[in-house]
Amino acid sequence: NISFGVDNGVIPVFVKARELDPANLPGGDDLLGVAEGKVLAGARPGFLKRQLETDRVLLLVDGLDEVVAEKHDKIVQWISDLVELYPRCRFVVSSRPAGYQADVFQKLRFNEATLCDFNTSQIREYVRRWTKAVEIAEGMSPEDANRESSRYAEALVQRAERNPYVRRIATNPLMLSTLCLVQRYEGGDLPNRRVALYQRCVEGLLFHWDNKRGLPSAILGSVSLDRKMMLMRCLALEMQVQGVAEIKESVVEQSFRDSLEEVGGETNIKLILQNIR
Repeated sequence: NISFGVDNGVIPVFVKARELDPANLPGGDDLLGVAEGKVLAGARPGFLKRQLETDRVLLLVDGLDEVVAEKHDKIVQWISDLVELYPRCRFVVSSRPAGYQADVFQKLRFNEATLCDFNTSQIREYVRRWTKAVEIAEGMSPEDANRESSRYAEALVQRAERNPYVRRIATNPLMLSTLCLVQRYEGGDLPNRRVALYQRCVEGLLFHWDNKRGLPSAILGSVSLDRKMMLMRCLALEMQVQGVAEIKESVVEQSFRDSLEEVGGETNIKLILQNIR
């Protein structure tokens, strides 16, 4: 069990990996400048460094997969350096599989964990919190955001109970984020037909989700949604024919290369793959 508190508990410091500057990575008190929230607002100089040295900090690094390739290794090395400098502090790093380097974090003795499927109450709570955070960020009052988030959460849970395809997607935490995005920004409802639902989710994953989150163009890339959809359709067909659920990166690159040779366009295959991931 962990108790949190500035006076006598563990102090959480939340950092978004994609917002870090590899040329000026923070340490000690400098972490205050990149931390999200106001937990340590007004802290005196030297405060956080002392907490790091007395093993009271929980550093949460979110979205390692969102860091562009040329900056990724420097961010990972920064995490490694902090772990070695403050070995008794706690560190949590989140990443989708595409940006995770298992060997690096295993050497640092990180424990690996995978998100389990959500149950109904967890789906409801996730949607409520997701919607509330978005509404407040866009200027809605906390009271109105509470009401709106509860309405959205109940609507999605009811839809999941009626539609097995929605239910299947909603139990996956990553895909539930996509459902939230579709429900919030594309009309407030979810399609009943499986094909239409999957289409909206794929579009959300390939473009709308990252675009709404404000990811930089270096990650989003210049490839249009239609072109991404074409590449993924061809790849999906190949995987369906082969009867596989996973595929090597080199095979994906060759599939993209073959597809683009037929229609022309951008030929930097590795960059396209990075953008889609």
